[in-house]
Amino acid sequence: TNLAKFMLIACIGGGLSACAGDAATRATATLAITCDTYAAVLEQLTPLRAAGELSDANIARVDAANEQVTPICGAGSVLDPADAISTVQAAISLITTAGN
Repeated sequence: TNLAKFMLIACIGGGLSACAGDAATRATATLAITCDTYAAVLEQLTPLRAAGELSDANIARVDAANEQVTPICGAGSVLDPADAISTVQAAISLITTAGN
């Protein structure tokens, strides 16, 4: 699907751009890319939800992922980026299955 292709491109691009700098800088850059990827997947699901094409279970899945990701990807997050990346990646996996 187009969503799967986008995810692959985002992951490859994210990995390449996160190579420069020290570990903290790389983690911060990787987290920003991961948050952008999450937002892009969420944008793909928005019209499906508006059209009534997501089940109640999938809507609950997306809502649960948003509760985890919003404090991490929002401005002023105090979490260690290296720790936060895995949470956002898990949320991406969770919501990616909602559109299928």
